[in-house]
Amino acid sequence: MEDEENIRTPAVEILEARGYTVLSAGDAAEALAVAERHSGRIHLMITDVVMPGMSGSQLAERLLALHPDLRIVYISGIAVVQDPEEADYPSMPASALRNVAVDHVLSIAEIGPLLDRLTRESFPDAPESALAAESGDDRGREPAYENDKEGGIPSGFTCPECGSALFERCFGNGPIHFRCRTGHAYSAESLVAKQATGVEAALWAAVRALEERAALARRIERRMQEAGRAVSMERFTERAQRAERHAELLRGVLFDAAADPAAD
Repeated sequence: MEDEENIRTPAVEILEARGYTVLSAGDAAEALAVAERHSGRIHLMITDVVMPGMSGSQLAERLLALHPDLRIVYISGIAVVQDPEEADYPSMPASALRNVAVDHVLSIAEIGPLLDRLTRESFPDAPESALAAESGDDRGREPAYENDKEGGIPSGFTCPECGSALFERCFGNGPIHFRCRTGHAYSAESLVAKQATGVEAALWAAVRALEERAALARRIERRMQEAGRAVSMERFTERAQRAERHAELLRGVLFDAAADPAAD
């Protein structure tokens, strides 16, 4: 569970490359929804500590109720940058300010006391209303109207899980979320990833269907040849060749996408 996409995405890729099955979420509400839908065992949760609406420890308490054997690893970070005006090499903190969401810009004398204070702070309780708005109380209701701001507005997309309409929701200036009437919930990033997985599965299914069609046509082609029916044999030869060309084309598209992850 990590609300920063530039941290979450590479972390997921690294874990999946090492053979782990990863369930990812961009906020606590999505993490709860994913955990509730998952039918198998969840062995480990890696979560940020400071998050909008609910802390990592509070999320862990909720998930432990669903998966009592769950183990928790907390990760977190706050960006503290030295004031470029007092730095020996101003370009270094200036680069950080340009490229990272910085929490504090301080003089070198102020950084130490800040770190001491941050390590002693406790997390506030999560507002229950903010959690309920996304994670549970409205599951099963039908956000069917364009002006239903609480339920969301029609997104024009369909749910990758069940095929029903997805409704778009955005709390304040926070990230966009999507949810269907069934209760499947996605961040924008997880929806893109799920769509990509669905497209790949559909293309492989098409490859298999075309290969089977070609194999059947070749079998009939041989029968026609043995029977001396040249015209029928040529017709099935053309069908087999056409199916083989289409299957090879789709297979090339899939292999090219696998070789170039940025194409997704």
